[in-house]
Amino acid sequence: MNGNLPILLRVHKIGLYSLALFLVYLAGSYVAPFFLFLFVVLLILPILSLLYLLLTFLPLKYYQDFSTEHPMKGESVIYRLSLANETLLPLHYLTVRFKTIHPFMEEVLPQFTTYVPAGNRIERVYEIHCPFRGIYTVGLEFLASEDPLHFFVFRRRVWYRTFYVYPRVLPLRSFSTGTERSERLAQGSSTGAVPDYALFSQLRSYRYGESLRHVSWKKFASTGIPFLKEYDTSAEPGVTIYFDLRQTRLTGLRALETEDVSIDILVALVKYYLDQGVPVTVRAPGRSVYTFRGDSQSSFQAFYISTMELIFQPTISPGALYHLDKQSGGFESTSAIIISHLFDPEVFSTVDESLTGDVPVALVLNRSGYSEEERKTILPYLYSLSERRANIRFIDGPEDIADGLERGVLGYDR
Repeated sequence: MNGNLPILLRVHKIGLYSLALFLVYLAGSYVAPFFLFLFVVLLILPILSLLYLLLTFLPLKYYQDFSTEHPMKGESVIYRLSLANETLLPLHYLTVRFKTIHPFMEEVLPQFTTYVPAGNRIERVYEIHCPFRGIYTVGLEFLASEDPLHFFVFRRRVWYRTFYVYPRVLPLRSFSTGTERSERLAQGSSTGAVPDYALFSQLRSYRYGESLRHVSWKKFASTGIPFLKEYDTSAEPGVTIYFDLRQTRLTGLRALETEDVSIDILVALVKYYLDQGVPVTVRAPGRSVYTFRGDSQSSFQAFYISTMELIFQPTISPGALYHLDKQSGGFESTSAIIISHLFDPEVFSTVDESLTGDVPVALVLNRSGYSEEERKTILPYLYSLSERRANIRFIDGPEDIADGLERGVLGYDR
């Protein structure tokens, strides 16, 4: 059936019927007058059949009801369809087709053909599960009906509902981008400001247990007493999150689940930092680089809505984008986080280099799509970096996100 036409003529059947009419007309002209009467009856029948279709199908009423307007990921939508025939004639051959619910899941409600008695209503109820973030289309694609002779098919214009299912928002109790980052946050303000090491303030006495990183060695050499340097804080320190949008090698539902775990991780971290008043920048390489910047709780809603723009695709490594930003002077934060779901040497190299650099880079590795063998293969790299005090968090599934972000690679918080 051509989806662009409101009416379809069954040419094959009409052609056979026309041939029969012609033969009956010839029989009436050369054999017996009775066939002329039959010819007139057969000529009128298609008109009556079309009129019957118009009288029963066009007045048909349909109602669609949805249990919620804004389903969250993991929730279900109860969809009710009612078809009411309020005429005095029964409606034959009513075909109901639904829209595809989620194009990547290839899920669709089954098409059906039904008979609606005069003055009656039929109702169907469906439960639409929304296991992944994305755009779900729920409702009718078309209503169609045929006349009793099956010469004509009419299609009704209908409406459907589009739902934007957003990722989960998971609360975090804590997350740090590294031991040095945690130390500087403790020295900075409660709003997330950190010391700017170009802004020397004063010396103060060393207290037992503190890091020796900022000891004034000249003062120590002259007095024999350790003093620590203190610095004024910068106003906008912030953290930049580099998000990996490269496609996984998985397909189907497993690919969608892996992608959603990464998105949930990103949302949890952005929410955590914005709630702390720490400026956040999100950078994700794609056909064009996705960029979000926010500095307060009020910025979260705009970010949350913009997560629909995060589409996994062939693109460069987030580690490569980090280096490009550093080289171009576009990196303005005091720390960085890379979220990735791939075993990428460039990402590991970036984290490794940061251990001796001026910017701490944390890695959140989404392992939910890894096989057991892949997890064993990657484990030595994780342990090697962890022993050098690299800040690595690994996530093994959608239920492990909050706990995974609050612990290090060896299971203890950094």
